[in-house]
Amino acid sequence: MNSISVNSAIHDRVYFEKWYSDRSCKDYRNLLGQIMQNFDPGKVLDVGAGVGHFIELLSQWGVDCEGVDYSLDAVKLAKERNSELNIIQHDVSCGLPYPNESFGVIVLNQIIAHLGHEVILGLLKEWYRVIKPGGGILITGPSIYNKKVLAYDKSII
Repeated sequence: MNSISVNSAIHDRVYFEKWYSDRSCKDYRNLLGQIMQNFDPGKVLDVGAGVGHFIELLSQWGVDCEGVDYSLDAVKLAKERNSELNIIQHDVSCGLPYPNESFGVIVLNQIIAHLGHEVILGLLKEWYRVIKPGGGILITGPSIYNKKVLAYDKSII
């Protein structure tokens, strides 16, 4: 995969402090419930992990997990909050830095709308490569037709 830019409006510390400073891992319990209800998770990969709230929650519940985010600022904020988080900075448009069949579940929570079409198409192959047979992918995201979300988050493409 060639490196393809993603939405640059969502990579700096200001963005993450504005949108995530008042959140905690507890805000992601519903997402954890969706995984437990629909999958036999095994190891979970959070693509677009941001400041790491979701992988922190997974860890608290004993779920083996890793997070990856394009933003170095987001990863730094995550590590400042909890140095034990297993989160790395990586440009997912260059592929995923994991061996084949590494994960039982891949999660993209609220990031799909921030990725260009070419990135998503390339990631489809990567998801298939790194997910274990019988694994699952959970994708959540705001709709571009949701005017309330679009009014306050201009980073959605």
